[in-house]
Amino acid sequence: MPVNFRYRKLGYVALNVTDVARTTEFATTTFVLENTGVGPSGEQFLSCGPEHHDMVLYQNKEPGLVRGAWELETPEDVERAFAHYEALGLEPVKPAQEEKEILGLGVWPAFRVREPTVGLCFEYYSKMMYRAHMRPQSPTKFLHLGHFGVNVPNVREATEFAEAKLDTAFAGDPERIRRWFYVRSPYFEHRAEVYPVGLIRDRAVVDALCPAR
Repeated sequence: MPVNFRYRKLGYVALNVTDVARTTEFATTTFVLENTGVGPSGEQFLSCGPEHHDMVLYQNKEPGLVRGAWELETPEDVERAFAHYEALGLEPVKPAQEEKEILGLGVWPAFRVREPTVGLCFEYYSKMMYRAHMRPQSPTKFLHLGHFGVNVPNVREATEFAEAKLDTAFAGDPERIRRWFYVRSPYFEHRAEVYPVGLIRDRAVVDALCPAR
């Protein structure tokens, strides 16, 4: 079932951990992620790129996945995705503006929805604030979060739901996979076959470009 919104990339992952301080120390010293701040409830933000965060750590008695976040291409895509899940009866919820500010999502639209087959919470947004300074030099060259793995009780059921409702059916189509990555790579020319048109008013420039024969 194709949908009318477009994914850009996996945005960030939020985790429950039993010791935020120890996990932060491990992440910053072993993976050399950057500590980008602490939220009002003690949540820890970590980043491997220019954005506000790629990972959030929450203190909890039980470790586990809190949510995975998807960045869509435009704010309009987020609104369309919200309507899509609302039509499916999944009751998507928009976080309060105060929480969006804490997460660096600003005034742009965002929402969360729970996947019904395994209960995963997904967040959808289109823009995240960039940090005011460049990431310092480090031995690692991570650009952004690439993927995360989830244990599910029924792989087939979860996969079928994702293909039918989340528009991930192209996972079995090599050509669509190649095209998806290509148009998001620095090698894709968005202006291909578009010719620049301008008006030159300086006669000397015109004569230089088009000398009389």
